Amino acid sequence: MEADLTTMMKLIFSLVSGGILAFFAYIYTVFFAKPRRLTSRLQTQGIKGPSPSLLLGNIPEIRRIQLQVQTESSAAKTSQMENPLPIDHNWPSTKLHVYNEKANCTALQGYCPCTNFFDALIMLIGAGPTFVYSTGKIQHLCTVDIDMVKEISLCTSLSLGKPSYLSKDRGPLLGQSIFSTNGLIWSHQRKIIAPEFYMDKVKCMVSLMVDSTTTMVRSWESRIEGDGGMAEINIDLEIRNLSADIISRACFGSNYTKGEEIFLKLRNLQDAMSRGFIGIPGSRYIPNKNNREIWKMEKEINSMILRVVKERAAANYEKDLLQVILEGAKSYGDQESFPSDVSLDRFIVDNCKAIYFAGHETTSITASWCLMLLAANQEWQDRARAEVLEICKGNLPDADMLRNMKTVSVPCNIQRNSSKSQSGISNLDFSTIYAQLTMVIQETMRLYPPVVFVIRTALQDLKFKGITIPKGMNIQIPIPIVQQNPGLWGPDAHQFNPRRFAKGIIGSSTSPQAYMPFGMGARICAGQHFAMAELKVIVSLILSKFSFSLSPAYHHSPRFGLVVQPGNGGILAFFAYIYTVFFAKPRRLTSRLQTQGIKGPSPSLLLGNIPEIRRIQLQVQTESSAAKTSQMENPLPIDHNWPSTKLHVYNEKANCTALQGYCPCTNFFDALIMLIGAGPTFVYSTGKIQHLCTVDIDMVKEISLCTSLSLGKPSYLSKDRGPLLGQSIFSTNGLIWSHQRKIIAPEFYMDKVKCMVSLMVDSTTTMVRSWESRIEGDGGMAEINIDLEIRNLSADIISRACFGSNYTKGEEIFLKLRNLQDAMSRGFIGIPGSRYIPNKNNREIWKMEKEINSMILRVVKERAAANYEKDLLQVILEGAKSYGDQESFPSDVSLDRFIVDNCKAIYFAGHETTAITASWCLMLLAANQEWQDRARAEVLEICKGNLPDADMLRNMKTVSVPCNIQRNSSKSQSGISNLDFSTIYAQLTMVIQETMRLYPPVVFVIRTALQDLKFKGITIPKGMNIQIPIPIVQQNPGLWGPDAHQFNPRRFAKGIIGSSTSPQAYMPFGMGARICAGQHFAMAELKVIVSLILSKFSFSLSPAYHHSPRFGLVVQPGNGVSLHIRRVT
Repeated sequence: MEADLTTMMKLIFSLVSGGILAFFAYIYTVFFAKPRRLTSRLQTQGIKGPSPSLLLGNIPEIRRIQLQVQTESSAAKTSQMENPLPIDHNWPSTKLHVYNEKANCTALQGYCPCTNFFDALIMLIGAGPTFVYSTGKIQHLCTVDIDMVKEISLCTSLSLGKPSYLSKDRGPLLGQSIFSTNGLIWSHQRKIIAPEFYMDKVKCMVSLMVDSTTTMVRSWESRIEGDGGMAEINIDLEIRNLSADIISRACFGSNYTKGEEIFLKLRNLQDAMSRGFIGIPGSRYIPNKNNREIWKMEKEINSMILRVVKERAAANYEKDLLQVILEGAKSYGDQESFPSDVSLDRFIVDNCKAIYFAGHETTSITASWCLMLLAANQEWQDRARAEVLEICKGNLPDADMLRNMKTVSVPCNIQRNSSKSQSGISNLDFSTIYAQLTMVIQETMRLYPPVVFVIRTALQDLKFKGITIPKGMNIQIPIPIVQQNPGLWGPDAHQFNPRRFAKGIIGSSTSPQAYMPFGMGARICAGQHFAMAELKVIVSLILSKFSFSLSPAYHHSPRFGLVVQPGNGGILAFFAYIYTVFFAKPRRLTSRLQTQGIKGPSPSLLLGNIPEIRRIQLQVQTESSAAKTSQMENPLPIDHNWPSTKLHVYNEKANCTALQGYCPCTNFFDALIMLIGAGPTFVYSTGKIQHLCTVDIDMVKEISLCTSLSLGKPSYLSKDRGPLLGQSIFSTNGLIWSHQRKIIAPEFYMDKVKCMVSLMVDSTTTMVRSWESRIEGDGGMAEINIDLEIRNLSADIISRACFGSNYTKGEEIFLKLRNLQDAMSRGFIGIPGSRYIPNKNNREIWKMEKEINSMILRVVKERAAANYEKDLLQVILEGAKSYGDQESFPSDVSLDRFIVDNCKAIYFAGHETTAITASWCLMLLAANQEWQDRARAEVLEICKGNLPDADMLRNMKTVSVPCNIQRNSSKSQSGISNLDFSTIYAQLTMVIQETMRLYPPVVFVIRTALQDLKFKGITIPKGMNIQIPIPIVQQNPGLWGPDAHQFNPRRFAKGIIGSSTSPQAYMPFGMGARICAGQHFAMAELKVIVSLILSKFSFSLSPAYHHSPRFGLVVQPGNGVSLHIRRVT
């Protein structure tokens, strides 16, 4: 027994001794022999480095030097906090001097907690830009030699891979993902993931990026308003959440809210893994508090991602990145050559986790640094904002706009000054400005790259710059040191100067390989296009909405972990652009008017007086409901008093006088008038837009007689109404408007209009024949909804007369223009940011605008390829060419835009307003049979049974002799009443003029003061919009007599001059220098349409007709115009 026991003890001792020897042999091999072998091969080639300790490598030296540098910089830190210095971007401390182990560190210009790590890195060796050191068992060949960096970047061999410690020491975060694997498995991952971030795919993701960013922007706007115009916002957390939402939506078919817990745990996991050094033997297995947190979070994150994957498998999703990863995992399982230790679940989880992390963390940090740099450099903030406003034109950015924010080959030479253009942007050289935002982003990533090292490992012996890198050696390139090396980037390498990228990355330094924020070579970041697009969307939207500066609470403290992030957060004070535009500027304008006795209600910060208007509308609508019900049960005569022109003194609690007849439009004008306590001239606002509203005829007269270019059109016409009017003759000012007027107006002079009459007659005759067929088919009387018919007719006329086509060819354009007009009629102008919100209505507007523009350009292209006579379209094309030669014209209006905007505006105005006036005219004639007979008698007498021509239309004119006509039952041989034809030639013109008095095609004359102007002794400050409500002026009993609300064409018997107490009270075509260029065309078209209908048909209102003028961009019949139509016998 004793012998057996002794034998057993010897065996146990031998096993224990063998185990201990094997353990020490392993320790010796892994932590001394192998590192010694690797470093000795480099040392024989002249690569130096400090001798490592057995277990910790050079970590003790790094710790000691860090402590030394930190101690020596404490005085500088204290001094900076007491007397803040300009922000120092030299945080990597790129002084590549000769240090030795005992060297003193040079004094720091400014304290940065990161600096001492890089000082320690450089101070480890005695000399040289390439050296070797170790952290634990991991050997690093660290180089900032640009020649070696260049050769490494050009290497495409799979033998240059990623170190194994990324999947081990960083395993809980990166695992076996595309960021940490090598060989065939990496090739497979790259093959399935990289195509999802190609530019064609990224373009489709831009709208998602915009949607997410717009939500954040709106929340900031609310905070700014709540804080009185300026808010202090810690942006890095906000942008982290935003970036997480974007990567979730774009790649994983969810949103940040759904994946919030995953992102939060990934962030905590990242922080936990940033503590300490990699390579310390066994450190990741020690069950200390930090490791236990890491293990727990890793398990939870993996479970959450697999849960998302499981939900995805049970639903029907479009193909996105997650779907591609799932499919790639299945194909991965079929590859026998792939490692068996990487399961399908691990393949999915590791890649999802890595993309979740890299796709939101690095981009959001770069965005935060970018905004910090712009806040600290107001000149560059102004330049970048000018570019964004210039390219986006007030619209949300899209893929095409982002492409225009590109690096150009021409250096930008821009001076910031106090002079402003009409758009409020500094006078910048826009021919060289389109690089600004990209340059700013590139410079941000140069100073603060999202990751700190390019890391590779030699999977086989490799040779770079004549040096053989042994298999197993890790290669480390400290990106910040290379990217701030004065030898490569010039003496201003540590300064923020985006202009260095004016010639692109290639021309930014002495070597393009010195710029590597996305890595380098074959392993360059697959998502770089996605990241750049996201950065441009985030920064451009913030710039377009806000101005910002650094908060006094901000302390510059880059923190070095897995990424370089602001140590104390990025706290910016957002001095809203919003505050200036929506409070300070309106307050300044209204206060100047108030000192002159012009009253008006106090506006809210963002919505102006819209809440009051809405409230009064509701009040009037409620009080008129009884009148509406009564009218529906016992129809009253049609009431033309739809503008409600009672200019009485109201106060906030006043009851509205009883309506004579219900009209859905009425309450808008009641609201307009009830806003103030008294006076025909007052100021109010809709959102940011200030209106000086007047019905004072003396002021109206002075405005109408003003010919100065300083009285122009408001900018909101080309912004809020931009999809419809753009930069057309109806919305521009100054030289560009003069140029447009010069080329377009002559095409509507009377000599040109005469030549178009036959076209008008041809189109109208076609419609008349179709009505005759319907009447015959319906037994002698047909009920026709005329407004749609006449809209199509008017569209056909404007197409034939001005654009050399017909309605059938342009039908889709007119239909979309009509839908666009309806969509843009909803809501108020001036509500801050309303046109950027991607709601259903705005998405429809953006889509229709894009489609209409494309269709018009297609027509223009076809026109250029054919041989057409010279008409309006040809004139616009020639005007666009001459426009391009004018250096003084704005460069933001391209030739295509010049053509499209003017064609679109004429398409709209040339058919929509005329068609609506014709519909109202026929409705009034149907409701007033006496005037229908008079007008018909005139037409039959003048035309003598022939189709009308230009000479006949000229005879249908206003005369100076009052018409004294009696209607009786005796008939002439022609069947017409015995009327006095010597005095009847004014009838049709008088009817049309009275129609446009009661129902003007547009509701407001709108102007803006481009400089201070004076009318009726009142100084109108620059920037104030002037608004004259046409229906209120044209139905003012003080100007038109007690029958102002009644249909009485006889008032125009002496012409417009004798129709009221002031000829300026009649303005259906506008007034002054900006009066409608197409008024002769419109009057001719109206006479042709109405005269041909009168000569062929008699008509009356259908019982189905309900009088309901609808107020939008134009005043149109809300329920259409239905007439009972018979042929004249």
